[in-house]
Amino acid sequence: PGGVTTLTVQAWGAGGAGGGVNNSNGAKRGGGGGGGSYASKVITVVPGTTYNLVVGSGGVSTSGSAGSAGGDSYFDTVATVYAPGGGGGGRGTTTVLGSAGAGGTIGVGDITANGGNGSAGVAANSGAGGSSAGYNGGGGINGNNASGITGGAAPTNGGAGAGGRNSNNSGIDATGIGGGGGGAFRASGTQTPNGGSGGNGKVVLSYSQTPATLPYLQNFSTENDFILNNGSQTNKWFYGSVTGNPANAIYVSSNASGTTNGYNVNAASVVHSFRDIAIPSGTTTSIFSFDWKANGESCCDYIRVWLVPTTFVPTAGTQITTGSGRIQVGGNLNAQTAWQTYSNAALDVSSFAGATMRLVFEWRNDGSLGS
Repeated sequence: PGGVTTLTVQAWGAGGAGGGVNNSNGAKRGGGGGGGSYASKVITVVPGTTYNLVVGSGGVSTSGSAGSAGGDSYFDTVATVYAPGGGGGGRGTTTVLGSAGAGGTIGVGDITANGGNGSAGVAANSGAGGSSAGYNGGGGINGNNASGITGGAAPTNGGAGAGGRNSNNSGIDATGIGGGGGGAFRASGTQTPNGGSGGNGKVVLSYSQTPATLPYLQNFSTENDFILNNGSQTNKWFYGSVTGNPANAIYVSSNASGTTNGYNVNAASVVHSFRDIAIPSGTTTSIFSFDWKANGESCCDYIRVWLVPTTFVPTAGTQITTGSGRIQVGGNLNAQTAWQTYSNAALDVSSFAGATMRLVFEWRNDGSLGS
């Protein structure tokens, strides 16, 4: 995002699947999968640059097979921030009990922790899954190993391993972050139930902008330094030359690639673009202006502009309302197909003096009509 130079990256590897059992006639027990590891690191990034992000998928076990390993999760490359997935549980046969899947090993990061081991199949039950690793304020927390039929308990900010079986059935799927799947169980017969799937991994990116300083001018000619906060909304903010004034701009589009400046009038959306700006001590007023255009539906589709403290984080899908420290600038902006200029020669910013102000452009539309 624009204005962001550091990221805190947190990654969890995915859990390995529990082992299935083969089709030989007799008792068979699959092993439990291992839990995924955890890694985190604060890294330096370049605004506007695209980075690779991979979230590991939970391991799977097809009928009669050993469980596959959970996928690794990482940011940029495996040498930057990297959390390996857990190993898969072994296949059970009439002569071999399914082996335990190993927990994900230590990866790459300033804080790291390994995943918990699954448990092996035994005569009484199939193996259970190990938990993923987790973290708390003091650092990483290693995952908990499975014990017998009981899956590894979830550590703080981690996912539990699935339990094992002691009656005929496929293995239990892990539902938490990076938990290992449970092994399959068969007392007799030639059926080949599969092991339980491992839990998917996860990657979390946390960041804040480096505040801009006054005087601040952004004409979007070379870059965008606004954070575009779109969430899962259909109509989203984009940056580019689709409808510039005269060249580039930030604009709303319902197209997944932002190739058009237009919105889906049947998909209610609320999205935000914002920039943090440091206001010097003693400042009372500021010259403030911006260019805008928006057609929309007169009652219900519009741009709003807000000044808010940086402690307030806009949420996609939720309109900003009046509250402590929040100031709306101008009214509801719409019904204009040509570029307009809003200008205030003495905007009151005294409440932000000596602090950082968040300038927010909010687009809102309801789910019917408009253009």
